[in-house]
Amino acid sequence: FRQGRLCIHAMALFGSRGLVTNAMIFLALGILLKSMWQYRNLGEALAFYGAYHQDPLNQAIHFIFVPSLLWSFLLLFAQIPVLGLDLSLGGHRLSYASVIAASYICFYTLLDPITGSMYSAIVLAMYFSAKSIVDRDCTAGSKKDDDAQHGSSGLPMRLFAVVQVVGWYMQLHPGHAVFEGVKPALMDGLGQSFS
Repeated sequence: FRQGRLCIHAMALFGSRGLVTNAMIFLALGILLKSMWQYRNLGEALAFYGAYHQDPLNQAIHFIFVPSLLWSFLLLFAQIPVLGLDLSLGGHRLSYASVIAASYICFYTLLDPITGSMYSAIVLAMYFSAKSIVDRDCTAGSKKDDDAQHGSSGLPMRLFAVVQVVGWYMQLHPGHAVFEGVKPALMDGLGQSFS
């Protein structure tokens, strides 16, 4: 009985609707958005990027794996409702992935309206594909036997982990260490690195 109560209390703090989980996500998003805001000038943002990405092979790696990492973060955060609440907008359940996608769309559209609008379509496609995977996984999990944990097969988390490991490895090792020969921008500008 006591162990069950501990699990309930732990989920209330650390589960996808937990107070600590939501506070940490909110803090991380605030730091990220503040860092991104420092690079709201397109010329400065491109100069920062160009200083770390001269090699064409490294640029190609980043062209593939930076969006892949964003997609995997959207996949992770599509599982977590904003502030742990069941909020929806026009029948669309809001998650932290919704907040991240909206933030990227606003940031890039403010940075450059034409390019930002084009990138918005890509971000929306990544968001809806991540949301679709999470929704299907939850639906499939709830249809299974009572043995299904939390109504999920864990597929979104496995995809998140694989894409993160491969994405970071490709950028850091062959991208920067082998082809570029310089440390990644992550070391000098967190916000610009994630924007």
